[in-house]
Amino acid sequence: MRKSHEFPFFEKETTIWIHLDGGIINPSELMILSQIASDNESKYLYMGRRQHFYLIVPNRLRNKTLNDLELNGFKGLTDISQISNISSSACAIDIFGKNSWASEGIFQEILYSFDYQPKLKINIVELNQSMVSLFGGDLNFINSNLQNYWFLYLKNTKTGQFIRFPELIYSTDIALVSKEIEKHWNEESDISAFELQQKLKLNISYICQTTEEEIQIPRFRFSYYEGLNSYENKFWLGIYRRKERIRASVLNEIASLLQATNAGYLYLTPWKSLIVKNIQEKDRIHWEMLLGKNGYNIRHSCTDLIWKTPDLDIRAYKIKKKIVQKLDFKDVRTFGITISLKTDKSKS
Repeated sequence: MRKSHEFPFFEKETTIWIHLDGGIINPSELMILSQIASDNESKYLYMGRRQHFYLIVPNRLRNKTLNDLELNGFKGLTDISQISNISSSACAIDIFGKNSWASEGIFQEILYSFDYQPKLKINIVELNQSMVSLFGGDLNFINSNLQNYWFLYLKNTKTGQFIRFPELIYSTDIALVSKEIEKHWNEESDISAFELQQKLKLNISYICQTTEEEIQIPRFRFSYYEGLNSYENKFWLGIYRRKERIRASVLNEIASLLQATNAGYLYLTPWKSLIVKNIQEKDRIHWEMLLGKNGYNIRHSCTDLIWKTPDLDIRAYKIKKKIVQKLDFKDVRTFGITISLKTDKSKS
């Protein structure tokens, strides 16, 4: 029998990365995924910074798990050095105040148009939210004031600076443009945004608008992503777990309740938490019962919630735990700040 541990990194185990476009999963997929985890002796699913899941399974079940995932339409990989999950702010739509024209339907349409697995980190985000970083990727698409057109900021990996692409990109061409950019924009490339634009014009046809306008970044306001909260005569639920994991059995319960109440999707956030939206007043009691049954606290201190940590990094977890304990003991105010932690073994 396996011993209890915080992060199960034994030599006899394999970590499998599970791709989720934009951090969105429907109830049927969630139910299947939780069953795959249980069938392969994985009690938990771990949450990643780029809004995806990890499964950790015994080595003897590695091939079976990968096959189970593939047969059910999931992308499960053990080597993620050359790929990245698409990150989006779909999780924040409607629940954190007024949104722009960038509706959840538009996000879904964009994500569905990707017919390849990106190598670069792609962020597709709404400007007025602060749940997902505006500049957390290599390619950062941020909505403009012009409906269905997006700013594109590219990260120069050599300098760490962000360069604005000289055109606004139309929603349905984001995937096409991203795919072509990957052929020219990498760690070795040394081309300007204008030169990149010329390469794209030679190779693909896409809808765009020329702009000299720079994006107007709003003041950052930390989004408290936990709790059972009201919005638009409905409720949304945010679930955070200190060990950055959730039991497969609980995910199965969440999937069943999503289906029973027509609440829609489950969303993963970059804070390694989960969000459920569209909870009706009459169904609120069912979600409260789910939390109570499983002993899930949804009122952690602000000090617990302000962290961005590397994925599956036991050293980072221990450092965070120690600092949080000291801050809580000294009763330190942490409102308005976020803390990003990176260790020498960090990969995310």
